[in-house]
Amino acid sequence: MHSTRPIALWSLREDVLLETAASGVVLLTRWGEIRVDRPDPLVLETLRRMSFGPVNLDNVVPPDGDEAVRRRLAGLLDRLRYVVIRSIGLADSGRPLLSVVPITPDAEFRPASVPAEGRLRLSRMATMRIQDGGLMVESPLAAHRVVVHHPLIGGVLAALAAPATPTVVAAQARVPYDVVAEVVSHLVGAGMAVAEDPATARFAEDTDPALRFWSPHELLFHARGRAGRGDGPPAPDGEEAVVKGPPPGPRIELYRPALPDLLAHDPPMTAVLEGRRSYHRFGADPVTAEQVGELLYRAARLRALRPAGPGRPEGSDRPYPSAGELELYVIVDDGQGLPRAVYHYDPYGHALTQVNATAADVSDLLEACRVAGRLDRRPPVLMAITARFRLAGTHPGGGYAGTLRHAGVLQQSLCLVATAMGLAPCTVIAHDDERRARALRLDWRVESTVGDFVVGTRPDQLRENANLVAVNDPDWARRGQEVIDSQLR
Repeated sequence: MHSTRPIALWSLREDVLLETAASGVVLLTRWGEIRVDRPDPLVLETLRRMSFGPVNLDNVVPPDGDEAVRRRLAGLLDRLRYVVIRSIGLADSGRPLLSVVPITPDAEFRPASVPAEGRLRLSRMATMRIQDGGLMVESPLAAHRVVVHHPLIGGVLAALAAPATPTVVAAQARVPYDVVAEVVSHLVGAGMAVAEDPATARFAEDTDPALRFWSPHELLFHARGRAGRGDGPPAPDGEEAVVKGPPPGPRIELYRPALPDLLAHDPPMTAVLEGRRSYHRFGADPVTAEQVGELLYRAARLRALRPAGPGRPEGSDRPYPSAGELELYVIVDDGQGLPRAVYHYDPYGHALTQVNATAADVSDLLEACRVAGRLDRRPPVLMAITARFRLAGTHPGGGYAGTLRHAGVLQQSLCLVATAMGLAPCTVIAHDDERRARALRLDWRVESTVGDFVVGTRPDQLRENANLVAVNDPDWARRGQEVIDSQLR
């Protein structure tokens, strides 16, 4: 190792562009423009150097230099704190050991004061992964991520897996104490490590009721899937078509209902919403091919294509909001209106294409759904909702989190249409695995299940309640609920 004296290094995020303007400079950031009017020449030179990489500020504005300039620089860096990377380096080495990178526009970093004998550890919400050839530590609770550049810092992280003092960490990691002290102060300040409360000998996050039911990966997914809680990469240019072409195989054209007839005879929307139920038992009557066609036509067909334009990808108009990434696979059991098989639904041509008629595969899909949905028997018709992840990733602000929201909307659309048709719908939490991917003839890394929907006919006892009554009857909802609840117990 080089000199053990740690030094502070400063740089701008790599996605920040520095442009010279008539009155000063403009910093172009992912969160908007920052204008700096009439900066001092030394301040401007500091920003220029920071745009190229980590800088020791003492090399640009010496400690014994103009105090007023140093104050103005300090004020500017505080203003730019959400695009400034703070790093730790060594006095005679240009390579940083560790960097604290802001990832939200609200980021505000301050190194923490950690006593030599105060105990600390990594946060239980912190996770580590490889990115761009380095080790990255992140937490859904933090407005920063930490990037480890030197392998010796890995030993510090390993020593913090259990509560320890900086003195103990230095001994276990075999890293000089001065370096460890700076590293842990940055880890705590960035939210990757937590300090023990000396009064209670506890870590606050262990007893925080808000964190009780969260696992690290689920909370991280939630945080990163929302605007303002992360700085994910921009949407890549996609080559995936917004409409997936039908696979090879026998094709079945589906029934298309007349929309004027539906508008004339459908129950009111409020009646449909109030009448929606999840059915775990189904009637003996089959789901007809005409009913499957009507359900898919009303809830999932492609109504129109929108051509790509400047700054806008190709899009599609469907009855539910989506990026076009969702697909439907229809799995039909024996005794229904279609041959027993796995089908892909073509929303553009409104047709089913058979992709797998292997009896064992169909049985596995239906039986797994029966168990997951606690159904009384194998579902008459299962609709597996899948997502083409590459297409989902090309839509800014969407990604996987947006795909799951779209899948939920599609499930609700299917439920409401099935209810209006007098059928028995049920949503099921998908149990996806490699067997299911093989049965659907998919590579699960490219396209995989994100939701399931089951539909059958209503049980005989409930058939008299299949037609929803007018909403101007104040007792209809209560009476209908009582009958349905008594029959489904």
